[in-house]
Amino acid sequence: MLRILGSNRRACDAVSRRDMVQAGGASVLGLGLSDLLRAEEIKAPRPAGFGTAKNVILLFLYGGVSQLDTLDPKPRAPQDIRGPFSPISTSVSGVQICEHLPHLAKMMDRVSLVRSMTHPYPIHGVAHALSGIKHVDIPMELNRNDNRHWPYIGSVLDYLQEVDQPHAEQPAIPSTMHLPWVQSSRSGPHKRAGLFGGFLGQRYNPVVAEFVGEPTNPNTYRPRDPYGGIKPDCRFEIHGTGLPDGLTINRVSNRDSLLTQLDTGRRRLDESQAESSLDRFRQMAMSVIASPRLHDALDVSKEPSALRERYGHHLFGQSTLLARRLVESGTRLVSVFWDEFAQS
Repeated sequence: MLRILGSNRRACDAVSRRDMVQAGGASVLGLGLSDLLRAEEIKAPRPAGFGTAKNVILLFLYGGVSQLDTLDPKPRAPQDIRGPFSPISTSVSGVQICEHLPHLAKMMDRVSLVRSMTHPYPIHGVAHALSGIKHVDIPMELNRNDNRHWPYIGSVLDYLQEVDQPHAEQPAIPSTMHLPWVQSSRSGPHKRAGLFGGFLGQRYNPVVAEFVGEPTNPNTYRPRDPYGGIKPDCRFEIHGTGLPDGLTINRVSNRDSLLTQLDTGRRRLDESQAESSLDRFRQMAMSVIASPRLHDALDVSKEPSALRERYGHHLFGQSTLLARRLVESGTRLVSVFWDEFAQS
């Protein structure tokens, strides 16, 4: 059993990502990172036409408005099929979108709009949408630990980056992150699949910056839904990367007993994947704790009030603002999830 300041969290038979990060942060802090990692740049050749995109913000409107009310109003369809709003012309000849998106209509020449994608699943699925897996069923969709799942696109990015640079130091800011909380962590009872490592393992689950704040709108479909409005003093944090009360850097530097506990815990891990996950999260925790760049990026209060208002003082708006800040700070892919219903 691994304990930090008396905590009885297990690191052998029920390891969670948060526990790993907490353990990693406390144990590695004070060690020379170069003692654990050897920086070695290995560049894999890229095929012609591979693409030039450096950063991506993925806005996944899981509980958002439908395509009929936004980008595919189907004005020529029968009344019981087409959307309730009127279409408007865009900067692309022949392409119309919803009347409530006039600013986007002016920029459609900069948008790649795909209207031909479809699937046979009448469910609010995430796994097939974000991983490309060909076949899912409802029990599989509701079980993130089903080993048939394919990895989320951000997990694939992390994996390929490790393959490309197997000995590179952990970056000062995670290469992939997810907002505004762990999928399905605030709704129940099912823990849906989707934004996870799939068959690559939990080692490649995205780093999550979780929302902390108070909702302001009592008139949402679900009472006090933060997607309807939040207070300006909201914040986002990565749990487990701060020092617990009473634990100082000086105390961490006297680390022999803690490292002994870690080694004992690692010997009791019965799966090599869990052990490698612990290593990765120890490294990641150290990078996060020591990274003023990440802590600065997470602080949306540094944005001008007028700009925050433009994004909207609701959870999706402030999450999107944070996604922009993270990309500007070096994160390669940030996913922003909209509404899982009953998350409050």
